[in-house]
Amino acid sequence: MRTFVDALKLERPVIMGCSIGGRAVLHLALSFGDRLGGVIGLQSALFAEDRSIGDPNPEDILYRSDVHGGELAGALMAGMTAPQSPQHERWETIWHYMQSGPGVFKGDLFYYFDDGDLRDSNVSDLKNSKCPIYLLNGDYDVSATPEMGNDLAQLIHPEHFEVMEEMGHFPMSENPEGFKRYLVKILEKIINSYTQNGS
Repeated sequence: MRTFVDALKLERPVIMGCSIGGRAVLHLALSFGDRLGGVIGLQSALFAEDRSIGDPNPEDILYRSDVHGGELAGALMAGMTAPQSPQHERWETIWHYMQSGPGVFKGDLFYYFDDGDLRDSNVSDLKNSKCPIYLLNGDYDVSATPEMGNDLAQLIHPEHFEVMEEMGHFPMSENPEGFKRYLVKILEKIINSYTQNGS
């Protein structure tokens, strides 16, 4: 992201990420926040625990020779989308997860469960971060639950935290119209802060 921002000569961009990206934007705010206009974390939490299939570990079961990893990944993600979301949008979200090549999703999950864990980091530095942080968590998510989002919000005091009703783990893709209602409020806050600061 630093290389991308530098290459395009972006001045204080706002970066949004969901799920793994919702954790990554917190890492960006910690290490790169002085260069950003803000981060928007969707389904952000300090850490994640797999609650979808229990034992065996999903990183292992996805790559067994007797298991179709793409179909299993799709099935796991189906359980993280809200049943209220439009069916065609839910299916497209699930379909995306069925497309990755061997090892891709495993790498994602390693970051999500292990490498991206913020519990042993200096996450308290986000409390007074120069980088504005906005958090949105769906109420239908077993991975980054509303409670986990609220715990994070209590710890870092973001500019905004809200639980999105009838939204799952992938709000922007499983229900774009419903998600837009929440995102517009965040974008208006960002625009107003730029206006007030004369940016």
